[in-house]
Amino acid sequence: MRMEGSREEASLLRWRAKGWRDRVGIACISVAFLLSLALGPSPASQASSSLDPGPAELARSAHTPAPGSSERRAILEALRPMVPEIDGSKVVFVVRYLRVFKGWSWIEADPKSADGRNRFEPLHCLLRKVGDRWVVMEVRPCCGDCEDDPDCRDRKRYFRKLRSRFPQAPADIFPRE
Repeated sequence: MRMEGSREEASLLRWRAKGWRDRVGIACISVAFLLSLALGPSPASQASSSLDPGPAELARSAHTPAPGSSERRAILEALRPMVPEIDGSKVVFVVRYLRVFKGWSWIEADPKSADGRNRFEPLHCLLRKVGDRWVVMEVRPCCGDCEDDPDCRDRKRYFRKLRSRFPQAPADIFPRE
């Protein structure tokens, strides 16, 4: 009986030590992440980063790329995989809102078939420019998918939570309400 107790105690001590190591490891990673956010990238990594904004992103404020511009086409191309093709034809996006700044973009668009007969669920997306391509970072649920989630249903709460998950995304790209 005493033997089992000492095994249980040893097992408990190992479990506690492992938990302590895990918590310390997580704390170290968290501190390193926060320091990297506070200090920003080093000059050496900044020069060679694949996330460096291009000339359009170096603008002093958020902007809306002109229809037909290469920047706008690249952003819309990132959305295409999320909408099915009908009869092999590409979808057309009716852009209701689009803002770009410092390699980040927020878009609200209504996809439809080229002939206008088929419409799809609206897309509200946060994108990040990685190298020379735009990548969808988050898609806001739509069409009733937010009814049970107050953080999603309320736009102000949604954007506040989104900005906490992506603190690098400039506030200027998001809609003001």
